[in-house]
Amino acid sequence: MDLLLGVALVLGVMILVHEWGHFIAARIFGVRVDVFSIGFGPRLFGWKRGATDYRLSAIPLGGYVRMAGADLSEVDAGEQAPTGAPDELMSKPRWQRAVIAFSGPAVNLVFPILLLTAYFVAIGVPYPKFEDEAVVANGIPATSPAAAAGLRAGDKVVSINGEPAKDWAHAGKIISLVEPNTKISVEVENAGERRTLEMLVQAKDI
Repeated sequence: MDLLLGVALVLGVMILVHEWGHFIAARIFGVRVDVFSIGFGPRLFGWKRGATDYRLSAIPLGGYVRMAGADLSEVDAGEQAPTGAPDELMSKPRWQRAVIAFSGPAVNLVFPILLLTAYFVAIGVPYPKFEDEAVVANGIPATSPAAAAGLRAGDKVVSINGEPAKDWAHAGKIISLVEPNTKISVEVENAGERRTLEMLVQAKDI
């Protein structure tokens, strides 16, 4: 059920944004918009501003825009044939009608980019939480270069090649600058005791 509700919500927003793109382009070119509906089916309530009836309809899945003088073959044309009035869709040049038609898909392409940009600006780029934590050794494979160098579980890495290792992200940056198959000096601390280990770097890993 949650999955169906999620799909319906995402699909509804995509359709609504799509129709909003048509609406904005139509207004830019002076096309009269008779109806801008959130949802389909019978009108529940709304308000009229200018020539447009902004309404909330019974079936909350997306929405539609009804433009004046739309081709009768189009969905939601309102069964009103074009009269030739200058503010009708079919009275506009073909290139303007093409822009209006393309504006819906165009907004669908741009909207996720704007949404993600706003999210990353507000929240930041997601990253693993452990990268902010102190570098503490756990689960060291017995055959690894770290184990061979004497690194033990519970050892906290204090510095690498003399540079303080503030957290996992910082330690990773230090290691990334080291050429493979070379040794690094790692200072570790455990139970108040500090030791310096000479560790071989293989494939950018300790």
